[in-house]
Amino acid sequence: MFFKKIRDNDALLDAIQGGSVDNVLKGGKLISNHEAVSESEKEAIQRINDNVSEIMEYANGETAKLNMVNEIIHSGMWEMYFDPDSGEINRVNWSNEFRRMIGYKDRSDFPDTLDAWTGKLHPDDKDMVLSEFNATLADKSNRKKYDVDYRLKTKDGSYRWFRAAGNLSRKPNGVPEIFIGIFIDITEQIEQKRQLELETQRHDAIDNTLSEGSWSMNVIGRNPSNPDNPFWWSRQFRHLLGYQDERDFPNVLNSWSDSLHPEDKQAALDAFNKHVNDYSGRTPFDIEYRLRKKDGSYRWFKAVGTTVRESDGTPIVVAGSILDITDSKKNKKIESEMRTSVNNLTNALSEMTKTVDQATKDMTGVAEKQSEIVKSTDVINESVEASLRIIDIIQDIASETNLLSLNASIEAARAGEAGRGFAVVAEEVGRLAVTSTNTSEEIAQTLNHMSETIKRMVDKTVGINENISSQGAAMEEINANIEELSAMAETINQISKGLSE
Repeated sequence: MFFKKIRDNDALLDAIQGGSVDNVLKGGKLISNHEAVSESEKEAIQRINDNVSEIMEYANGETAKLNMVNEIIHSGMWEMYFDPDSGEINRVNWSNEFRRMIGYKDRSDFPDTLDAWTGKLHPDDKDMVLSEFNATLADKSNRKKYDVDYRLKTKDGSYRWFRAAGNLSRKPNGVPEIFIGIFIDITEQIEQKRQLELETQRHDAIDNTLSEGSWSMNVIGRNPSNPDNPFWWSRQFRHLLGYQDERDFPNVLNSWSDSLHPEDKQAALDAFNKHVNDYSGRTPFDIEYRLRKKDGSYRWFKAVGTTVRESDGTPIVVAGSILDITDSKKNKKIESEMRTSVNNLTNALSEMTKTVDQATKDMTGVAEKQSEIVKSTDVINESVEASLRIIDIIQDIASETNLLSLNASIEAARAGEAGRGFAVVAEEVGRLAVTSTNTSEEIAQTLNHMSETIKRMVDKTVGINENISSQGAAMEEINANIEELSAMAETINQISKGLSE
């Protein structure tokens, strides 16, 4: 019954498309325009012809427009009609635009059947597509929308991606009536998406090998202050702060700004805004600040950024990177402390050098004085020895004088009274000789003691001179060691400078 109506309508359409209504319906039957009709019927037929011509002109124009749109958006249409009683599909119509999209020409090589379509579905997509299709037909509430992406095999055997979306109309009892939709070739979009995913993966792989974490911001509506401007934080950026993905560090500005150290936050935000809002592009974004990690600790980072702008300076995309410089900061502090210590060491060594030099000079002076003392003691010793020789002579003379006094006393005793005066003189001479002998002995003892003392002093002086010579050599060695230490201190200073570079 359904196909009979379609055939009747097709016959009428064929008659209309012939340019005139030569055959019209009369009493529900198709009659020829050449059969006997009244004048009023002829006038009616003419009016119908005029209206049909106008309708056909409009329809052809709309069809041409639709074909142009389909070509522009690479789309084709499809229609499915259902049996009003059973709800089964009883007619399918694939537009020629759709056929051309997959390499076919017309109904002869791609018939208006459901199998012509399902047979071209990619094996990996077929179950999903048919499941979505059947679920849409089964949902009498019409809340289920048919909108799927899948691959179809083209005439040359290759596959292309399509997006199919349709709208289903139903009878009041819920039975499907007409299912109309479109096919859009999305192969290029899918390829672009795949390339973008590859680029993202490649970027992530490169990003993971670097120490820096990258980021970017797209400027919406030429407004850099738009709170909805989307941010993107790289995987490495998140990892530097101890996060894993967008779930714990979302792609929004606050993820970064809320992590800034309170003492650095305003300066960092001001630097960012000044850079973005400088349409001349002369204000750089290059700043150091602290960011809080997921574990609550803070790390120092160096942040740099640049902006892609329109010809008038309007920002389009802002991008940059951060580098963890915490260890570098610590090295600089250590280098500063080490430099201070090395400077103090150098100054101390310099003072020590001066002291050693002075001590060496002092020891040299002492050695010279000691040498003079030795020379003086030699002179004294010679004088003592000369004095001892004189004492020996005096003692010899005293001994002889004492002997003469004894002989004189003997002779005076023999002379008796006449020799008494001579005896007195002899006695006095004897006492003088004894006194001279005693005195010379005491002097000799003193001179001998003095000589021994001088010898001991000379020995000690020589020992001191030897010690001074030894100390002088030691001082020279110390001085050489100090110079070596100074050179080592300078080397340490240079190395410490390298720690901060």
